Amino acid sequence: MYHRVHLPWLRLRHDDLYWRVFPQFTRNFVKMVIGSPLLCMEGKRRVTQFIQSSFVQLLVQLFQDVHSSHEEYIVKDHWVKGNSDAILNEVKMLEEVKGVAGVPRLVGYWLVQAEEGHPDETQRYRNKIENSTVGAYRTHIRLVLKPRARPLYMFRSKKELLRVLRDIVLIQQCAVETHQILHRDCSLNNIMIEDCEGGSRGSLIDWEFASRITSDNTYPTGGTG
Repeated sequence: MYHRVHLPWLRLRHDDLYWRVFPQFTRNFVKMVIGSPLLCMEGKRRVTQFIQSSFVQLLVQLFQDVHSSHEEYIVKDHWVKGNSDAILNEVKMLEEVKGVAGVPRLVGYWLVQAEEGHPDETQRYRNKIENSTVGAYRTHIRLVLKPRARPLYMFRSKKELLRVLRDIVLIQQCAVETHQILHRDCSLNNIMIEDCEGGSRGSLIDWEFASRITSDNTYPTGGTG
């Protein structure tokens, strides 16, 4: 089953995603753009763009709805490794911890289709006889999230930095003790600063590798290192 968010301006064709690789860096840096670089999407305007240091991992694009109270959304465009259950793990985990302060709110999601009825998967493009890549296929998925936030390095004071780090501890404590969910991928890149009424607070993103803690207090090992 393929899920689509009810935001027509986000229903992008497979060929609407452009990327450029910068091999001169030690690690490949990829700059991706949704839609034509010269055109804005109907009723929307591009606000900002982030660059991530992984070719297959992630595009985060911020769009602003100029027709409905200037609402802002984060579009996370990434390729997820694993079977049909694994590719929707972040969706399931975000639903499990819904309402926890500092956890992004999932607005919608969908599997990108290379053609009607066929999800966009790396196995469509990769050489299937290479033993080193057997089973290492990824599926293209997009998530729509709220609210936007600042990277941790954009903290405005030492006090704000310490408060954000404290919030990250509290987020994980609440996720574990109340919802039995372990994030498993807490890193500086996944800690954000959310500006809110009365100040700011820490926000923990990327719940792709999160897992449920079982009744005997066990959980799968893993994460990004």
